[in-house]
Amino acid sequence: MPSGRGNCMIAQRAALLVSAIEEDHRFLGDVFCQQGWTLHETSTLGAAVAFLRDNPVPVVITERDLPCGDWKNLFAAIQHLPRAPLLIVTARLADEHLWAEVLNLGGHDVLVQPFQVRELLWVLGTAWRLAEDNGTHGLYATDTAPGAQVLMSGV
Repeated sequence: MPSGRGNCMIAQRAALLVSAIEEDHRFLGDVFCQQGWTLHETSTLGAAVAFLRDNPVPVVITERDLPCGDWKNLFAAIQHLPRAPLLIVTARLADEHLWAEVLNLGGHDVLVQPFQVRELLWVLGTAWRLAEDNGTHGLYATDTAPGAQVLMSGV
C-alpha cells in the first residue's frame, strides 16, 4: 500500500516513488522529509497505476526495471491519466542509450544511482517548475490516499 512522507503545503511539491529497492525509499523519504515535501511510495507498477488513478501527483520517480514491467510500461500507463505526471527514471547503470530513450519518448529526466542530493533537488525542482509553468500545479491533490501513512517532518 502506498505511503506518504513529508508535509506538503504546496501542491506541486509531491511525487510518487515506484521502486522495489528499500534503500531508495529510505533515502528519498529522508530527503523529502528534510525539504518538507510529500513522497508517496509504491513498489510495483500495478500499485503505482492504481495510486495515480485516485491521487494525481505532478512527478513520478521510477526504477528503470520494476517487478512485472519497466519504466516504459509505467510511462505508457500514465499517459492515459487525465493529468499525466512527469516521469523521472532512475538506474544504477544509466548509459547514453537510456538517457536518449527516456528523453525521446517523453520522460522528464534520468537520475543516476546512487543518488546525489544536489542532482536530485535540481531535477525535482525543474520538474515541479515545469508542472507549475504548464498551469497544472493546482490540479494535483495533496491529500494522501485512504489508508496511506503520512509522516510529518519537523519543518
